[in-house]
Amino acid sequence: MNIVVKASLFYGLWIALHFLAAHMYTEFCVPMTLKGFLLSSLVSPSPHCTGLRWAINAGGDAINAMWFAFGTAVIAIICKQK
Repeated sequence: MNIVVKASLFYGLWIALHFLAAHMYTEFCVPMTLKGFLLSSLVSPSPHCTGLRWAINAGGDAINAMWFAFGTAVIAIICKQK
């Protein structure tokens, strides 16, 4: 059961990072204003926006891996019962 708790915390942190990074990116790198639209091509290559994009992509990949692992575990449990 210890591994389940650790895995839950690990993926919980990735989910939180992904969520926060996505909202921070829209706030700081591409705000929904005319000024944000005009400046987005200058701001989006900046280090903080690049880091936020990495966090969004890596977080999405971790969430996909989590669902794949969860599905694999469920199928393994079902196959063992038959």
